[in-house]
Amino acid sequence: MSWGRRNMGSNDPPPPRAFMGSAQNNVVAAISRAAAEQRWMVTREIDMNEIRQLYIRSEHREPLRLAFSEVEFNSIDQTLNALVGVPDDVRLADNQVPVVQYEWDHNSAGESGFFVPKYAMKGATFQPDAPQELVEKYQSINERLQRISWEWGLVRYVFNGLNKNGWCNTAPQMRFVWPAIRHLVGRFDSKLEMSLVDASARAGDKARVPPELVEYMVPTVNIVARSLLIGEVNMNEKRPCVVKMGGLFYLTNNGEQFEAVT
Repeated sequence: MSWGRRNMGSNDPPPPRAFMGSAQNNVVAAISRAAAEQRWMVTREIDMNEIRQLYIRSEHREPLRLAFSEVEFNSIDQTLNALVGVPDDVRLADNQVPVVQYEWDHNSAGESGFFVPKYAMKGATFQPDAPQELVEKYQSINERLQRISWEWGLVRYVFNGLNKNGWCNTAPQMRFVWPAIRHLVGRFDSKLEMSLVDASARAGDKARVPPELVEYMVPTVNIVARSLLIGEVNMNEKRPCVVKMGGLFYLTNNGEQFEAVT
């Protein structure tokens, strides 16, 4: 019996990858954090009164706000799901419905909060009387939020594709082909980041890139590099609502799926 277990390799360590265990989890968390920071910067432009004017029927706007303000319990949470468009260069997988989720309660929204009617819970659209300048403002916000989820989903897709045995078995190997990893690592391990400042030619001899990732190597490096321009983001600032993207799946140019960062 013990001979059989040894031959099955149950006690053998897993084949090496550039990032394993907690290190792999930390890189993925760094990607999610970067996306969240960019969303935070975009959503500072959102105003609850504008949301109400855009998505709620005119005859319901003030009654729903007044009713919400009169309720004594602070635990009542509201969610409005707004249907949004997709940028021209973003390809959605089949049967995906893109939405932006606005969530609030009394503590966050205060007097500007309102109850969400059932027609706005699953797929709210701009109301016919919504001012054009507001429509354009939120079309821009929604597209930027969509792009952030897509871009960082693409970054995670590239990281996961590289972080496999036989492609990038060590962190220096990944650094040689994908400099973005250095900045992601810098979010949780400054010592490792410093060791990746310079590309190692020796590591480059063994590093390989999966063919399906080649066209996304430079774009994802640029996505990560642009995030460095934002600087430190204070995400403890109070906002009237929490904004989330639906968990969409996108397609690469060769038809592979990857998931949005939400």
